[in-house]
Amino acid sequence: MRESDTCLIAIKFLQDYLNLNNMKLSKYFIALILISGHFYSNAQQNVTSDKNQHEKTINPSDKIVFLLRQDEHITQAIKTAVDLKSKNISSVHPSETALIICGESVKNLNSEKMIQTLEDACAHNITVYACGLSMKKFGLTKKDLPPSVQYIENGLIKSLELQKQGYLSVEL
Repeated sequence: MRESDTCLIAIKFLQDYLNLNNMKLSKYFIALILISGHFYSNAQQNVTSDKNQHEKTINPSDKIVFLLRQDEHITQAIKTAVDLKSKNISSVHPSETALIICGESVKNLNSEKMIQTLEDACAHNITVYACGLSMKKFGLTKKDLPPSVQYIENGLIKSLELQKQGYLSVEL
């Protein structure tokens, strides 16, 4: 059934119901009322749909894991995580963020500059892990880690485990 047929049926119903033939109201006036109501209804549905779409994209349970191999990427990942949590710049608003530091970058985790950077990350509820495989490769032990960094045996396995828990994964 076409929309114009629906309008004609509605007009006929209103005429019969209200006995409008005796009141000499125009079919066009009634059609205008019905069409206005139709457009208003569609506009309200669009507003509700837009609101629902926005609510779907902002998921408070978003979680992100960064797998990092270079020092400069550690700093950038922390800045990105903080921006995503505190600014409305994306539809991703992570409730949890983890950094897994692998490769040569594990050698510099104890530098003064990196210790301060990692403490800043912890202050923003970002969990930092150091890959045990990488640490062994460069002759480091758990004792070489600053207090803000957690030791894990294998960074790749930890990344896979977090992805299985629903974390979005970023590899740099």
